[in-house]
Amino acid sequence: MVMHPVTAFLKAIRSQNLFIIALVMYCLRWFILKPLTELHELKLQLSELDFGVLVLSVVLVAAAGNIINDYFDLKIDRYNKPDKILIGKHVKRRIAMMSHIVMNIIAVVLAAYVSYKIGVIELTLIHVIWISSLWFYSTNFKRKFLWGNIIIAFCTGLVPFSIALFEIPPLVANNQDFLAEYPQAYPYFKGVVYSILYWCLGFGVFAFLMTLAREMTKDIIDKDGDEIYGCKTLPVVLGIKKTALIIVAIYATIIIGIFVIQQNYLDDKYSLAYLAFVFSPLVLWSMYLTLKGSHKSHFKLPALLNKTASVVGILYSVVAFLILSGKI
Repeated sequence: MVMHPVTAFLKAIRSQNLFIIALVMYCLRWFILKPLTELHELKLQLSELDFGVLVLSVVLVAAAGNIINDYFDLKIDRYNKPDKILIGKHVKRRIAMMSHIVMNIIAVVLAAYVSYKIGVIELTLIHVIWISSLWFYSTNFKRKFLWGNIIIAFCTGLVPFSIALFEIPPLVANNQDFLAEYPQAYPYFKGVVYSILYWCLGFGVFAFLMTLAREMTKDIIDKDGDEIYGCKTLPVVLGIKKTALIIVAIYATIIIGIFVIQQNYLDDKYSLAYLAFVFSPLVLWSMYLTLKGSHKSHFKLPALLNKTASVVGILYSVVAFLILSGKI
């Protein structure tokens, strides 16, 4: 089947996943940080334009990472998913490598622009960490026991947390004069900063754990090809059943953690209803199918349920927005 190069390129960069990254960042900005700061008579420091530039930079890093992963995974993919090969078949390898380099350069330049504008140029290192991690994941750590899963989960979890890292420094810097004049307001202001940090950290940990479970599930699906080419992934080393138990343990940790947080910090009926009747059933279904699965084909639906549950978890921010803004 002949595929148009542009279509193939969009598939290679995983355009749907890139949309989810942008969704995460904008949901946190519009539905968490914005009402949270306005509730305390403050405002977001990044303009919509600058935040859009930041989102674009993160999306470009992720797109470049997806391409380089396929570039180095060609042999394994020929075995695991021969009908889905794009690099080397529909997109020339040199075009893929050049695209990887160009997108990363643009991403770093955009990140440097936003970092410089808020007066913390060192924040550009976040993008350097992402780029380096994704490169070494594709070239080396993907084939190592557990390391590949942790690196991808770390990169994903860092996305929500990075929003706080880009928002808090200018928020503090731009309110120094006010705090110097009214020192009694410092505890109040500190509470706002910590609220931003906790919300972004919470979504970051959630993204880390959901991604970790999904990557392990995908390793089960790709087990045969990984084993042939000497990869030491979790299912290759421990087997499908033990890997499935680890995945289920991660899901159980997520559900227990979310309800502990809900009962202690988000004790309202709307949060409880959303988490109990919208989010949890998807995770529980995935847990059941993961425990029941014995062949790699049995894990395709759990992987899809994981991605769906991740998006549903992100969209909890809409419920939080309605609560924070006093609409419900």
